[in-house]
Amino acid sequence: MRKSGLLLALCLLPACNDRSIDGHPGSDMTGTLPDSGASDLAGASSFDLAAQRPLWQPEPSGTKQDLLGIWGSSANDIYVVGRGGTILHSHGEGQWTAQDSGTMGTISAIWGSSATDLYAVTTGFVLRSNGDGHWRTETPPNGNQGLDWGVWGTSATDVYICGIFGVAHSTGDGTWTLLPPSKDNRGYFSINGRGPNDIWAVGGDGQTKIGQLIGGAYHFTGSWSWIAFGSTQNMKSIAFTQKGAFVVGNGGQIWLDDGVGFQQQSSSQPNDLNSVWAASDGTLFAVGGSGTVTTSSGNGSWAPEPTPSALPLNGVWGANKSAIYAVGYAGEILRR
Repeated sequence: MRKSGLLLALCLLPACNDRSIDGHPGSDMTGTLPDSGASDLAGASSFDLAAQRPLWQPEPSGTKQDLLGIWGSSANDIYVVGRGGTILHSHGEGQWTAQDSGTMGTISAIWGSSATDLYAVTTGFVLRSNGDGHWRTETPPNGNQGLDWGVWGTSATDVYICGIFGVAHSTGDGTWTLLPPSKDNRGYFSINGRGPNDIWAVGGDGQTKIGQLIGGAYHFTGSWSWIAFGSTQNMKSIAFTQKGAFVVGNGGQIWLDDGVGFQQQSSSQPNDLNSVWAASDGTLFAVGGSGTVTTSSGNGSWAPEPTPSALPLNGVWGANKSAIYAVGYAGEILRR
C-alpha cells in the first residue's frame, strides 16, 4: 500500500505529467495548456483542465494551403477558400471536405446570395456554383485581372467583385460591368454593405508613397464617392452594427463611422487586422497577424482573445455567436 501510494504521488508531480486533456497529448494544440498553469496540474481536476482550454479550438482542414476567406449560408453550410484552388465545405460538424474548383490559382474570397447561389473570386475568372459542389467560370472585365480580392452582393441579381483595379458589378446573368474608378490605381481588399444603396469597398491608394495618407473606402449611396480615413495604412475589411460601420486594417487600425464620419479606435493590436465580422447582437470579432483575435461590443473598447495560433488569420465569419470561425495560413481553421 505504501509503495502504491508513493508511485501515485510521484505521478502527480509536474515532471511526470504529460499535460494531456481528455486523452489528447500535450503536443496537440487542442490540449495544450499555458505554461503558467503547469505547476497547478497536480491539484487540478479534469473539469478545471478543460475549463482552461482557449475559446478558439482548431478543426482539421485536410490541407496545408493558406486559407484566405470564409462564408456560409447557415451553421451547417460553410465554405472556406484559399491558395492552390482550395475550396472546402463543412456541415458544421467539424469535418471539412475539399471541392474541385477547376483551378490551382489563389481563391481570395467567397460569398453567396443563398445556399444555391455561390460566388468565389480568383485570378482570371469568377467561380460560380449552385451548391452541388461543382464550380463553373464567368469572365468579368479585364479577364478578372486585378478584380480578385473580394465578392459580395445584396441579392442574386446585385453582385459585386473588387480588387486592385476597382469594382465590377453583375446582375447574376454571367456578365460583368466595370464601375468608374474613384481614382487611378486605387485598390480594394473587400466589399460589403447594408443594402443596394449603402455599399462599401475598402482599401487604399496604391499610387501614394509610403508615409502618405492612403487608407479609405469607395462608398455607394446612389453614386460612388471616395472617403479618405487620414491613415497611412490600407483598410482591409468592414462590418456593420446598429452603432455604425467598423473598418479594420493594417497596423491594427480600427475605424468607426457612427454617422458623423470615421474616427479611429484603439485596438491595442500591433498586428495587421485582415477581417472583421459582426454578430446579430452587435458583438464584433476582428482577426489578423500572429493568430490575433480581438473583440468588442462596439463601445470603443477592444479586448484580445487567446488562440492556439501563431500564424496570420485572414478571414472570420459566424452563423451565430456559438459558431464563429477564423481561417488562416497553412490550412488553419479555428472555431469559437
